[in-house]
Amino acid sequence: MSTVLPKVLEWYDVNGVELATHGYMLSSVERGIAAKKGDNVGSGIIHGSQWREKRLDVRTETWTIWVTDNDPVSGSVASSEAGRRAQFNENYDTVFNLLNEMPQLLTVTHVRINPDNPSQYLSRVAYGEIVGSISVSDHRELNYTEFTVEVQYPDPRWFSTTSTSASVAFSGTNIALPMSASAVGTAPVTYMTITFNSTSSLNNPRLTNETYANSLSSIGFNGTIPTGQSVVINTDALTLVRNSANDISKLYRAGSRQSWFELFPLNNDITFSAGSGTGTVIVSYRKAYY
Repeated sequence: MSTVLPKVLEWYDVNGVELATHGYMLSSVERGIAAKKGDNVGSGIIHGSQWREKRLDVRTETWTIWVTDNDPVSGSVASSEAGRRAQFNENYDTVFNLLNEMPQLLTVTHVRINPDNPSQYLSRVAYGEIVGSISVSDHRELNYTEFTVEVQYPDPRWFSTTSTSASVAFSGTNIALPMSASAVGTAPVTYMTITFNSTSSLNNPRLTNETYANSLSSIGFNGTIPTGQSVVINTDALTLVRNSANDISKLYRAGSRQSWFELFPLNNDITFSAGSGTGTVIVSYRKAYY
């Protein structure tokens, strides 16, 4: 059951806790796009400097959160002072237990409701942690407090909560893998699984992104995949598995890109090729956003 306040059209869910209730709420978020990191290369024999592609740095947000003595679900307030203080303390503990997650990053889900159709909504997820100290104002008289926290996202991108896939079959000639801008998002996608399925002794399968002529990248498998078997490359875990067994020594990579493989937020020029045989390739990923 959702605890979100009525008529709230946008909120953050943190580790499954909706921060938009009667008892506690993330009332405002200051956010933006991450800076780029990396420097151009200077040389005494050229004018200016030599441009080098940059990478995204960490992203930060500032959250303003308030906590009250209201019941988070019903909004009711206890009739006694002891009851109100007990509810405030419970709400306070819920929020701070949530914010101070230590063993892993917080899962932050940004939910947006369609105001014309509340049953429709869009969610994107990011992973961050609270950094710096938190100062909480005196709340003894009103059983209410408001404070700010700094949140840092090691990976600055937002991701779709659902997976997207694209596939194509190879039967003797190179073939394009459809990948439009709308299929990627607004930020580069670098985490994906690439699955080569062999229908007839698929030899040396390759996936090549030629979107940028001066920055090609290619990934694949060195060798023949027996009929009926598959090779799965995971660019996040940096693994290659053939028929459920590690076969990383057969990984093929070429090009100047730092990531194993990358989908750009525009119409991509991707080709599926092989030395011989037939088979399919399936690329599965989550769209990425700034």
